[in-house]
Amino acid sequence: MQMIMQRRTSVSGQTSFMAEDYQGITYYYTPEDALCPYLNPSPEVFEQAPRPFFMFNIVEDSPFGVEMATGRNVIMRPHEWNTDQLKEVRRLDRLFDGARIFSTLIPGNEMTVGELAALGGAHFERYEFRREDLEAFLRFSERRQLLIIEGRIDGHVVFVDLSVTVEENNEVCGIFCNWNRAFSRISPGIYACVAAARESDQRWGVRYNVGHEYQYKRRLATAFERTYGVALVPDGHAILLDQGELNPIMSFRPEDVNRIMR
Repeated sequence: MQMIMQRRTSVSGQTSFMAEDYQGITYYYTPEDALCPYLNPSPEVFEQAPRPFFMFNIVEDSPFGVEMATGRNVIMRPHEWNTDQLKEVRRLDRLFDGARIFSTLIPGNEMTVGELAALGGAHFERYEFRREDLEAFLRFSERRQLLIIEGRIDGHVVFVDLSVTVEENNEVCGIFCNWNRAFSRISPGIYACVAAARESDQRWGVRYNVGHEYQYKRRLATAFERTYGVALVPDGHAILLDQGELNPIMSFRPEDVNRIMR
C-alpha cells in the first residue's frame, strides 16, 4: 500500500474534498472523481466545495454540469473499426503474437483496497492516487463487475487493465491500465484497449468506453461521448492564467467556468 499517496483531505458534512497540486497551485476534487466514470452530485457538493474546485464525469441526465471541451472515446464494436484502424490493430496483434492474454471477471464487492492498489501498482504511484480515491471507486463498483485483463510476454507482465461494467449505459468503462514501461515500444496501453473492447463485445455485446479524449485513444475510437463537469474558480486565480495541457481548467470553455447548472 505504499504507493497510495496521502494528501490533505477536508470534509464538509458527508462530502470529502481532496487537495491536488498543479504546478504549485492547489485545487480540490472529490475522491469519487478520480476513478469513477460517472458521478451524480447533489447541490450541497458545490455549496461546500473549497475553491478552486473541479468535477468531471457528471452523468448526462444530471441538472448540474456544463458540456466540457473534451469528451470520451468510445469503441462501439471492434468490427466497426475502419480500414486504417484495422491496419493499426493488425500491427498490434503482430507485436503481441507471442503474448498470453488472461481475462478475469469478479464481482466488485469482492475487491479490496489492497488488491486494487496491487493491480494499479506503478500507474497509481505515478499519478499519485490516494486511498480515498480507491475506496470511492470500490463503492461505485460494489454492485457491478470488474473485468481484469493481463498481458504477459515470456513471463513478464506487460499490462494489467481494469474496467467496470455500467449496465445502465450498456457499456464497459475502462478505468486504468498499468503497463510495463520496459515494453513501451509495442504500445501495451493501446493493445489493452483492443483486448478490452474485444472482451466487452464477446462477453456482453456492448460498447467499450475507453475514457477521456486523449490523442492516442482516438486511434481506435469509433464514436465520441459528451462529458459534463463543473469548474468553480475565484476571479483572477492563478490557475486561470496557466495554459498548460495538464491544467484541469483546459477541459472547460472560459465562458463555462463557474457555471453549475446545465
